[in-house]
Amino acid sequence: MQPTITSDYKSHGGWTTVPLYSGADLGLLPVLRPGVDWEALRTVAAGRRSPLAGLAPVTPGRDVVLLAEVARIARVGRAAVVNWRRRHADFPDPVSGTDVHPQFDRRAVAT
Repeated sequence: MQPTITSDYKSHGGWTTVPLYSGADLGLLPVLRPGVDWEALRTVAAGRRSPLAGLAPVTPGRDVVLLAEVARIARVGRAAVVNWRRRHADFPDPVSGTDVHPQFDRRAVAT
């Protein structure tokens, strides 16, 4: 369960619960959310709604990637990822897919 804090924002209608994120969570955002235009996000004017406000939460086991996407995340070829799976016992296990096309949890392979 993700830790949260409850803060009193009197000018915005009362108490608000805000999730807390670790530095690792923030560092993984571009990998976990590749569809977000991160440069445009940095230029949102004060008082404007953040594009992140409308994002649905990433559910573990539901945000899956194929070997080719794992390779893109790691900036290597697909064959390198296949070798990592064979050589390293700590490589994440597939969460779904087939033997030919295994699917991995994006967060598990990104960390």
